[in-house]
Amino acid sequence: MKLEYVLEQDDLVNYHLFLISESKKSKIFLNFLRVGITVAFLFMSYKIYNQGRMFLALIAVCVAISFFLFFSKLYKSKLEKFYSEFVKKDYANKIGKLESIVFKNEYLIANTKSGTDKIMVSEIEIINETQDNFFINISNNSTLIIPKRGIENIELIKEKWKDLKIPMADYLSWKW
Repeated sequence: MKLEYVLEQDDLVNYHLFLISESKKSKIFLNFLRVGITVAFLFMSYKIYNQGRMFLALIAVCVAISFFLFFSKLYKSKLEKFYSEFVKKDYANKIGKLESIVFKNEYLIANTKSGTDKIMVSEIEIINETQDNFFINISNNSTLIIPKRGIENIELIKEKWKDLKIPMADYLSWKW
């Protein structure tokens, strides 16, 4: 079975955002930052209140509450912008280029812009499926990104992967 596809900027950005969203360290950092800054604003409002500046303390409390409620959206939009610029700059030679993967019984051959790799099926840790892409995680910490657009029979491909006993994870409801 041979898959041919063209990687677009959105595919690479989605991959990086997917990694961030599934990372436990990233989630801990996000919550630490969100709570830490909120607590800092509340502490600052308490100090201002003790100085007798009630209105300014009330503004600081409102900022703290707003920050706590809306920080996640701001953080996500900034990350999306960062990764869009990062991908545009660092992956410029991969965007829009034809790539292919040939699946054999014991290995796969990936023809990418950076060269040809022969990867044993046993080295594939998991295939994560999102609404738009497949992310094939390999044991050497690399990932093959396969966009779903342009693939005619996705169910046939998934059956082939099941026959090869490659573990798959379903993230079809994942959204950034």
